[in-house]
Amino acid sequence: MDIGLSHFYGTSRDPRLVVGTDSGGSSVLVPYYDLIHQTGLDMQVTLDSWLWKLETIHRSGQGETVNAATAGFEYTFYGIGNYSKDLGVLFEYSYDDRRQNSPALFQDDVMAGMRLTFNDVNDTEALFGVIYDRYYGSKGLSLEASRRFGNSIKLSAEARTYNEIHSSDPLNQFRNDDYFQVELAWHY
Repeated sequence: MDIGLSHFYGTSRDPRLVVGTDSGGSSVLVPYYDLIHQTGLDMQVTLDSWLWKLETIHRSGQGETVNAATAGFEYTFYGIGNYSKDLGVLFEYSYDDRRQNSPALFQDDVMAGMRLTFNDVNDTEALFGVIYDRYYGSKGLSLEASRRFGNSIKLSAEARTYNEIHSSDPLNQFRNDDYFQVELAWHY
């Protein structure tokens, strides 16, 4: 079991925009950085094939008090297929009590996914996930995969796509922005 406890008192990284005036007397938006208190807890518990995770925060001092959390698990089936592969089944829930007023994109969302690890000398693995917004009904897909070639070269790929995004969902700004990246890295 790993447990982390934190407390921060200081200047927020996220400014509020307040109305002010410039040198010419015109109205402008001015960033204002509040002093905040933020307490966090992160925990990971490993029990045989189970991996349980929790991350929470409680923040005050920047308008309303905020509570947010992400919790989930991964269960791994070891030795499938030709007995060298592992298949992990993942589930996470993200919550922010500001709901649709949250600047975070995942404020009432669930994610389900699978991680396939080949346990080969090339460290081949793939992670696939589906994200569902319980408030807006929006859906997103995510894929990450990687494989080493020898001791120096690694090929990685990532893909993200968003489907059926509700017009009020903050993710709506990404509705036409599917993402695909391939990276070939050489380490020397």
